[in-house]
Amino acid sequence: MVAIRDRSESKNSEHHSIEEEYDRRAALFENSHDPIVEYEFDGETAIIKAVNGAFEDVFGYSAEEVVDRAADDVLVPTEKYAEYRSFLQKLLQHERVEAEVRRQTITGPREFLFRGIRFEADDSSLGGYAIYMDITERKERERKQREAKEHFEKIFEHANDAIVIFDPSRDTFKECNVQACDLLGYSREEFLDLAPSDVYSYDPPRFLELVDEVLDEGTGWSDEFGCSTSTGGILPTEISASRIEIDGRPHVLALVRDISDRIEHEREIRQRSTAMDATTDGMAILDADGKYVYVNRAHAEMYGYADPAELVGESWQQLYDGAEIQRIETDIEPIIKRRGRWRGEATGQHRDGSTFPQELVLTELEDNGWVYAVRDITDRKIIERKLEILNEASRELVTAETTGTITRRSLEAVDRVLGFDISCVRLFDSETNTLEPIAMTPGAEALIDSCPAFDLEATLAGHAYRRGETVSTEVDEDGSRSNGTYRASLHLSLGEYGTLTIFSRANIRFEELDIHRAELLAAAIRAALERDEREKVLRRNERELRQQRDQLDTLNQINSLIEELIHRLVGATTREEINQIICDRLVASDFYESAWVGTTDVASENITPQTGAGVDDGYLEALATMPLSYIENGIVARAFQTGEFQVLRQYQVTNPGLNETIEDGTLPPEEVEAVAAIPLKYDERIYGVLVVNATCEDAFSRTAQTGFEVLGDTIGFAIYAVLNRDLLLSDSVVELEFEVTDPRCVPVLFSQRLGCRCQLKQTAPLGDGKFLSYLRLEGASADDALEVAESTDLVESGRIVSEHDSEILLELIQAESVAQTLMEVGASVRTVVADDGEGRLVAEAPQTANVREIVETFRVIHPESNLLAKREVDHPVKTVAEFRDDLEDRLTDKQIAAIESAYASGYFDWPRKNTATELAATLGISAPTLHQHLRHAERKLLETFINGV
Repeated sequence: MVAIRDRSESKNSEHHSIEEEYDRRAALFENSHDPIVEYEFDGETAIIKAVNGAFEDVFGYSAEEVVDRAADDVLVPTEKYAEYRSFLQKLLQHERVEAEVRRQTITGPREFLFRGIRFEADDSSLGGYAIYMDITERKERERKQREAKEHFEKIFEHANDAIVIFDPSRDTFKECNVQACDLLGYSREEFLDLAPSDVYSYDPPRFLELVDEVLDEGTGWSDEFGCSTSTGGILPTEISASRIEIDGRPHVLALVRDISDRIEHEREIRQRSTAMDATTDGMAILDADGKYVYVNRAHAEMYGYADPAELVGESWQQLYDGAEIQRIETDIEPIIKRRGRWRGEATGQHRDGSTFPQELVLTELEDNGWVYAVRDITDRKIIERKLEILNEASRELVTAETTGTITRRSLEAVDRVLGFDISCVRLFDSETNTLEPIAMTPGAEALIDSCPAFDLEATLAGHAYRRGETVSTEVDEDGSRSNGTYRASLHLSLGEYGTLTIFSRANIRFEELDIHRAELLAAAIRAALERDEREKVLRRNERELRQQRDQLDTLNQINSLIEELIHRLVGATTREEINQIICDRLVASDFYESAWVGTTDVASENITPQTGAGVDDGYLEALATMPLSYIENGIVARAFQTGEFQVLRQYQVTNPGLNETIEDGTLPPEEVEAVAAIPLKYDERIYGVLVVNATCEDAFSRTAQTGFEVLGDTIGFAIYAVLNRDLLLSDSVVELEFEVTDPRCVPVLFSQRLGCRCQLKQTAPLGDGKFLSYLRLEGASADDALEVAESTDLVESGRIVSEHDSEILLELIQAESVAQTLMEVGASVRTVVADDGEGRLVAEAPQTANVREIVETFRVIHPESNLLAKREVDHPVKTVAEFRDDLEDRLTDKQIAAIESAYASGYFDWPRKNTATELAATLGISAPTLHQHLRHAERKLLETFINGV
């Protein structure tokens, strides 16, 4: 059985469904807000078959323009072609495509979200839909958002101010820039770990109030807000904050600015403002319209306004009259515009209409306003006028020809310049040592007559004169000192010349300005007196020049006299001859009245006159009985004590009449009597004093004094030479033997300390007041000897030269030498030997020597000593031939040959002309043998020369 179903109904139903689907697609295609392109594949090319209305609206192409055209030719920009081909490949492979693309519209490229759909048509052709959602505006918004974000990040990171973002509800920081870290001294990690309440802990209530304001109002601002730094300090800041949303939560973005510099600047401004308010100069600030915006009190009061506020908002022109306003606008303002500043004098106008001179400084500000500084110079103008009068008076004083004219004009100037009519000039009188009134006004003369107490004011004038300063006094409040006539006195120094005294009347006192002008007038008077004095000096110049020529001639003659004396001393053979030559030649000159030479003993306080010229014998005998300090007012004693030239001048003035003067205005000349004491010394030894008397002022001038000092040293050396020559050339000498137990005698000291025998071998001067001595010690050790040398202040240093058996040769450096001291008085030490603290010293002196002086000199050195014996012994003088004979007797023939050959060949020259090797070869001996002969010969030569053996 075959069942047959009618399928026509089924087909109709399916066809109807297809039509409905097509209708739905067509409706969707046409009514879609997004552009849709229907295409059909022709191989791998998509051909546009239809477009909807949205496409025409968005792309700007009509359907007729694009249908049956390849999509890539119409819609795809060249740079996107490769991307478009990749989309087609995916669609051909049944893949769904969705991507953001750029497509060409009639107005240019636009951005779209592209979705590609493939389908197969009934005719088995391949096709699809391209749906474009226009996202151009969204992409633009995203781009702008990215740019805004990038811009914000740049601002955030590179802003000069610190920027922080924090969550107020969680009290945490969300973000901070580098500047915020640097500002508070934290690293970024440290900063983000902090709580905002920790950073703004200085004033928590104020911080919370700012946060609430930002959250409520959207923005907030706070000035001088303290932030805690990493070091614990509080940094003043300015905070500007805004509310922002992050992840749906409200946050605060805060810009934090360091205002430390601004606060300091404001403090300085406040200080300057305070200074401007406190200054005595008028200070004001004008705006560009010339109206006051700031006025200090001094400025307002200067113009007669009690309150600075009265001038604020007013024009500067109300403080000047019409002429001055025109001058400022015409002459001064252009200068201010050009230079930015003007300074000069102007005439201001008080509130009451009176005018006053002023010094004005105007400085232009950047906003075209002015800084306006003014000073009232009324007092200065008065002073300038007074100074003009003072200058006129000074010129009149300059033309005055005499002291009297100067003093009279001075009193007239006091009245004209200062307005005081009671004054006088006192000049110093050197004869009476007082200030004598030279010129007085009638008022001063009446005051002297009516007020005996006026004389007491002379003490104040004397004070001003002595100290060279101004002295002013006022009467007591009860008027006890005024006597009803004057209130105060003013005493001004006129330098070395005297004083100017001014009195004020009972109802007037001296102001500081009066005193200043009086001092200027006193200076002018002093200058006039100085000029008068200089003119007197000029009138004396010719006489003084003549006197100077005479003085020079005198000095030349004195110098020639001293040179002659020095030459004549060379031939003197005795001390007496030296003294007589000096005295006779000095008195024979035209300059010196008398001269004498005296000596003094070591222990005596009297002088022993030796010889003299121009004096009576009785005078010299009287000198021997007088204490040394009484002779010539003590200058002789000072010459002995100091070893320096001394001079005494006594002046006598011949003045027959008190007012008598020479024609050039000078006083009569003075007569002088001068006495000089010249020490006669050599080294540190003073052999006597030459006393010279003269009546010539130039006889002992500074130049002549130098010559006499040289003469004194030359005479001292001549005496020293004579004493030593007598000792060397005398056929017989006086031998003095002393017993010495004084431990300050070095040989006695060593023998006492060491219990040995000590002999002084030799003493030689080293210079600088030091002496080299050699001691021979028998029975002592070297260590003990050095220990003694180190322990005594008599020895500066010591060393062992040689040590043989029980005998030591010790070398010492000493600051004193008895041999040198005795030689200065004409004696020489022959031997010094000491045993166990007891010594014997033998000295020799010529027959002409002063034995008493020698003994006293020795006892001064060694008080613990006695003169045991004084003997006359023969002291034959050897001739040169006898000296050579004695030397040849002591030398061998080989020693003579060696030393004579060495001398003749230049061996002893420097540099050597012959060496020891060459000389030894010439003599036919070895070099060591030559040195041995030379050493023996040199030793015997020195022994013969030094010891005379």
